[in-house]
Amino acid sequence: MRTYGIKTTTSVDRVGHTVLISIVCEDERIAEAATELLRRRQQHGALFIDLQRPTMVQIDGSFERQ
Repeated sequence: MRTYGIKTTTSVDRVGHTVLISIVCEDERIAEAATELLRRRQQHGALFIDLQRPTMVQIDGSFERQ
C-alpha cells in the first residue's frame, strides 16, 4: 500500500490470475478526476481494467492476467 501527499492510498493485490486494484482518495473531487483520467486511458486502449466506484472516494478495479 502506498500513500501520497494528497492523502491518496493505493493497493494492488493478485488473486490467482486476477489483479485487484484499490484507490482511496482524500475527497470526491480527486476521486472523480482520477476516475475520469483512468476512463480516458481505457478509451484510447492504454488501460484494460474493469473500474467501479463503490463509494464516493474509492475506485476499485480488476483485470485478468494471461
